[in-house]
Amino acid sequence: MESSIRVGTENDAEDLSSVAAHTFALACPANTPQADLESYIESEFSPERFRDLFKDPKSIFQVAETSEKVAGYCMLYCSEVASEILLANAIEVKRFYVLPEFHGTGIAQKLMRSAIQLALENKYQQLWLSTSRENQRAISFYQKSGFVKVDEQTFQVGNDIQDDNIMALTLTH
Repeated sequence: MESSIRVGTENDAEDLSSVAAHTFALACPANTPQADLESYIESEFSPERFRDLFKDPKSIFQVAETSEKVAGYCMLYCSEVASEILLANAIEVKRFYVLPEFHGTGIAQKLMRSAIQLALENKYQQLWLSTSRENQRAISFYQKSGFVKVDEQTFQVGNDIQDDNIMALTLTH
């Protein structure tokens, strides 16, 4: 499948909001209460929230698209590291979502390679992310991309507290 990766812009807010709304629940444990999912999606993935994130200099968006539509996106974020195990010069893969219809097409791998390249170009030593311990598909993908589990943390979706793995990829320049 023909696809491309490009830098995201504020004009992508509606499309990224839609991708996030369709994919976030799939990344959560199956027993996550529906009301908590809906509340989180409404607050964190609205077009307005994306517009705010595009204005944040700590956010870097990459968009995967086909000729027909946006297939997914990655948001790198210069945040405080979540674990003392991580390197000081690390950047977080804050969001990484690909629509289910594009799973298995190579788009996710292309998007991850682009994120890794961007981190290398910006002299980061490590990429890190947090993912649900129950999301085996994501964990497997991240492991195939070179990430390893380094720690654990909790993640709150509405009132629901979930267990996440912190995974990291040390970059070689």
